[in-house]
Amino acid sequence: MLTAVAGAGMLAVGVPSVAQASFSAPYNTQCSGGEAAGKITEPEGEAANSLVFAFEEEDFSSPLSCAGRGPRVELVSGRTSRALETIGSVGGVRNEEYTFAGSEEPPALSEWLNIDLGNKPAVNSGLIRQIPIATTAIAPLVRFPAGCAIPSKEATSDGRFTVSNAALEKAYAGAIATWGELLPDIETACASLPILRVVPAGPEGTTFVFKQWLATVNPSRGWSALANSAWPNDGGATATVRSEGADLSEAELVRETSGSIGFASLPVARNVGFGYFAPENPQHKSGVFWLSVENGARERVEPTRDPQSGADNKLGANCDNPTFNYVPSGYDTTVTPIWRAVSAAGSKTGWPICTLTYLLAWDDASTVYGNTEAVEAKQRTVRDYLGYVLGTAGQENLESRDYSKLPSALLADGQDGQSRVGWKKVPGSKEGVQAAVKAEIKTAESHLRP
Repeated sequence: MLTAVAGAGMLAVGVPSVAQASFSAPYNTQCSGGEAAGKITEPEGEAANSLVFAFEEEDFSSPLSCAGRGPRVELVSGRTSRALETIGSVGGVRNEEYTFAGSEEPPALSEWLNIDLGNKPAVNSGLIRQIPIATTAIAPLVRFPAGCAIPSKEATSDGRFTVSNAALEKAYAGAIATWGELLPDIETACASLPILRVVPAGPEGTTFVFKQWLATVNPSRGWSALANSAWPNDGGATATVRSEGADLSEAELVRETSGSIGFASLPVARNVGFGYFAPENPQHKSGVFWLSVENGARERVEPTRDPQSGADNKLGANCDNPTFNYVPSGYDTTVTPIWRAVSAAGSKTGWPICTLTYLLAWDDASTVYGNTEAVEAKQRTVRDYLGYVLGTAGQENLESRDYSKLPSALLADGQDGQSRVGWKKVPGSKEGVQAAVKAEIKTAESHLRP
């Protein structure tokens, strides 16, 4: 499938530019749209409610805000797969209640094609834009076995422990099964206790990102070839414990399960109590914490910008300028599926398990949901909301809620994509973008996997 899509070759310099927004009256001015709804993942939800409130009600200082003068945005958070399904990742069938989606896992190539083609190709086909909006950290979580003490050799001053990346990877792979194998100096009575791996029951974006990092720690394990919800050694004494909910439910299950490990986005982890590991913190719960790891420069780092944030509860992810393996560039990058190839796993700067978060919005919703006034009103609001999120005020809002704002090059990509969200584009614009998509896929096909 990839070869067929990429067969058009490289993009010629003369490809025409894509038309910008061409909304009609009364929707041709900012904040003139109607209520728009989107389904997003739980890692995005922690900041999204704050962004929506500022956009609709609170922020009267930003020229990109619609506070008190127009449209409303409704966000529903849940599982990654459900968010992508609303825009057609399964068979092109879309839920018209939601006109945009949010995820930290980019659609796979087959999902992207389903989304673009729709379930009636040439009738309701469209171009989805995957627009980066922020970065955040995915953190390994621990609920230390109740009644056990952390061995002094591995203990930290704030009630946690340190362990090598290699040992941690083995624990998540089920290759070591007991706490004594992970921490050899743990007391005898606790050494045989099993390490319980808590993971989501279904495919999640956090799993996708976390496995990318595990693959950098041990490429020979085959992490990259595993299905999203599959785990090594998942049976018998090393069977995983499955959380039926998404990111939030998994973090809560780790917190309540003695002797368990898991992972979650930093905003969710802190929200359920993992950010209060320092004993002096009033909300501290003994044995509940996230772990530090070594980044690609072999520096031991924390998922938070402030290394002491477990003590002072200062928010912010240590993902301000991660080292990406590949960054899309060139013609109209947000309509290409190559974002799935972009990873900061193993970053040599900051936290090595950072992820981009995205909003997926239609280039021209009139071809997707119909050329009606109601759809145009929603599309106008999606464009305005994205403009606020990618503006100065929106990025600063994200930075203060356990996210990091986008690095400048990616912010430019996002802002360019937002500027192209429009209505009834001029004839020929879709063909121009499709040519660019084929060229971008050709350029990056070595990075893509199904």
